[in-house]
Amino acid sequence: MTSSRTRRSLIALYPARWRRRYGDEVLGHLDDEWGTTRLPVRTVLDLAVAAAVERSRGAFDVAASPTDLDATRGLRLLAWGWCCCMVGGIGFAKLAEHFWTARFRPLGVPSGFAVAAASYAAVQWVAAMGAVCLSLLVAPAVLVALAHGGRVARRRLGGALALAVVLSCLAAGYLVWIVLWAHGLTLAQRVGGSPGYDTSVVGLAVLVTAALAAWTRVASAALRGVVPAHGARSVALVARLLSLCVVGVTLAAGLWLAAVAVDARGFLIPVLGPHAAALTSQWPYVLAPEVLLVAGAVLAVRGAWLVTAPSGGADKVGVTA
Repeated sequence: MTSSRTRRSLIALYPARWRRRYGDEVLGHLDDEWGTTRLPVRTVLDLAVAAAVERSRGAFDVAASPTDLDATRGLRLLAWGWCCCMVGGIGFAKLAEHFWTARFRPLGVPSGFAVAAASYAAVQWVAAMGAVCLSLLVAPAVLVALAHGGRVARRRLGGALALAVVLSCLAAGYLVWIVLWAHGLTLAQRVGGSPGYDTSVVGLAVLVTAALAAWTRVASAALRGVVPAHGARSVALVARLLSLCVVGVTLAAGLWLAAVAVDARGFLIPVLGPHAAALTSQWPYVLAPEVLLVAGAVLAVRGAWLVTAPSGGADKVGVTA
């Protein structure tokens, strides 16, 4: 690709309104500074980051006063609802892992096993969609807050980011250690037969929960410094879609539990038989994730309800452009 095409491709990253106003001027400046030679890597990165910030300003503007905090209250509630959903989802995944690795089969209607498998897959896919929606909401807010927020706001956001990165690295390293350790354990030890392994898994859950909470704090800090841009109706649309994802994860997890309770009761409540001694009731591990999932769904629905789409103006759609 020639240098001219590279520069035009970089300018094409910016919103159309910005290109019409500043595109030719910036291209002229680049020609004056570097002629026909290749642009320095730092300049390319600066232009790309600035383009991302301009795109983000189609979704959010910098908050002008403390009273603007109410403008993103719904989005902040939605972010914390997603955090509760993810923590509950981790507990649900661990419970479901015990079910699959124990090689249970339905004790009643064969379709129950298919329902459980479909519900588990739905939890994974809907959670992935929710993660994408959350990224579309939070990433523009973080970019705008870092680029155009005040010094105090940037310092607060930077501290939250640093803490989230540190906790994520600790959780990742701890996870690697557990995986290496579990590789030498038997199946029975990994599903409740090793108190030491169970304790280490609890420690991992605590670290992961702390990391998720830290990243949610980053989202909250960023959203405190911005307001939805005038005409950015896509913010409300993505917020509602994210709330539907949280509700979807909660319902799919509940359906999985119902299918297991009906057709594999021995997994949740010990039954008489040759395997009864090896079984323990799973209800303590069921209630906590379900409570978190339901709480997350309530917060998410409440948050999405508070997010209103601005009336009038052209939709700049910063989160989807």
